[in-house]
Amino acid sequence: MTQTRRSILAHFAGAIAGASVIGTSGGVSSRGTKSYQNEVGVYDSMTIRHTSAPDMYLAPPGFSLTSFIMNVPQLQWETGTTPVVIDRYDWDRLRGRIVTRLQGDIDSPHQSHSQRLGLMLTQLRQQGLIRCVDYREYYPQSIQRRNIAQIRAVLSSLDTHEKQQAAVAAAKGYGRYGFGSYQESLRRTLDNLDQYLDSRKRISKEADRLSRGVGDEDLWLERVMNQHMAALSVRQSLERKRGVTISCLGQNEIAAVASLIDDPPSKQLPPTLRDIDGTLTDTAVEFDIDDTTKHREVADQISKIAQEIVGIDNDHWFVFGPRLAMVESGDTYTRARSYIRFGSAESIASEAEQLLSRLNDRREENRSAEFINHEAEWLAEQNQLDPIERRHIVNQLRAETRLSNYSRDLKALGSEYSDGAKAVVESVVMDPVNNYVSNDIFKETIDLLRTLEPTTMTDEQLESFLYRGSFRVGYDDWDWYQDPQRQPSIS
Repeated sequence: MTQTRRSILAHFAGAIAGASVIGTSGGVSSRGTKSYQNEVGVYDSMTIRHTSAPDMYLAPPGFSLTSFIMNVPQLQWETGTTPVVIDRYDWDRLRGRIVTRLQGDIDSPHQSHSQRLGLMLTQLRQQGLIRCVDYREYYPQSIQRRNIAQIRAVLSSLDTHEKQQAAVAAAKGYGRYGFGSYQESLRRTLDNLDQYLDSRKRISKEADRLSRGVGDEDLWLERVMNQHMAALSVRQSLERKRGVTISCLGQNEIAAVASLIDDPPSKQLPPTLRDIDGTLTDTAVEFDIDDTTKHREVADQISKIAQEIVGIDNDHWFVFGPRLAMVESGDTYTRARSYIRFGSAESIASEAEQLLSRLNDRREENRSAEFINHEAEWLAEQNQLDPIERRHIVNQLRAETRLSNYSRDLKALGSEYSDGAKAVVESVVMDPVNNYVSNDIFKETIDLLRTLEPTTMTDEQLESFLYRGSFRVGYDDWDWYQDPQRQPSIS
């Protein structure tokens, strides 16, 4: 059946256009529409529709881990989380980078960057926020090949001006999301601020090249659409198999891609997507960077107040919320690895349990609940927070005060315990809402041991993890979902 350009593009409208903005208060915002702002005037009138919160979110393959972590507070509920599915291949490549760097096999000026990301993702997995799935299982190679061919056919039917405008908007949108100034405090903590600033310059330069018509807009759009079609296909397969509702997470490129599509959905689906039932409308969401910026500013204020309450000058934690923090030192795996290699899980867990018990015995209530509530009210007024956000502030201030106490006492008692035990305890208290018992501590120990197991990843696979999405800064590297002859393997 012959397909017109309009009917092909119309299908992609159903597959990619429906996007929502995630707000900071309890998951997905339901406050109406929000204008999609960017420097390309033709897109200023686009709106991003809101939908009710799904059972899960699904990150595209090869997504930006750092940007995701920065925006994670928008996914956290007061007493629970909305899980995010990520590609197991991404996780295995990250773990491989951690292990090989500890072994000194791969040189890098930023040795602690992968460790910090690994600690965060491990913590998110333990809390149930992240679930790893092998995307290949839900994205057959035959479907991938047909999707890639169809995307190329769509792009070949567009005129240069259409592609150029969409590519520029996608580049600038991703630049704001992946390299915006709102990430600078986290990038410092991850110890890759210089690399981040350099990448921001390069992506800005690439967007400028595209706007002047000397960049490769076909490469930009093909890679972005391949990434989104892979995510959408995995999403639908998971929904069918597990009986849940899933929304795909975008990286501020969705509206730009959708801007190519201006006709209502056609009843004639492209042959490459004939296995998809109906259209995939309203299945993609994007983080609200303004909300993340606001959350970060409030979190920094809370950290200062918590340090004043405890009476310390503490830079031990980078705190995201009442259920999520990160050890600032970023050397947990380095400190723990040599001890863990020669110690048993049982002995490490037993030692960690003793240390945590002593920390809990020493922990004190520095100020009354009334004082903390007063400070939280002041913060809420200063930042014009709504009632739900005010309740979050109280919980976060209590959690950070508790973390500050832990960090003070860890410093006092740490010399009496092994680095392995301290690493387990640090991971435990990073989730201060949970009350851990012996079995939980043992599980935490096993998770740490598994993270440090040898990897079977090749050097090429580990390097491909570093350069995923490199087309955004002018390089021509491919990831598995862009390759019709894909052959990724996992450890």
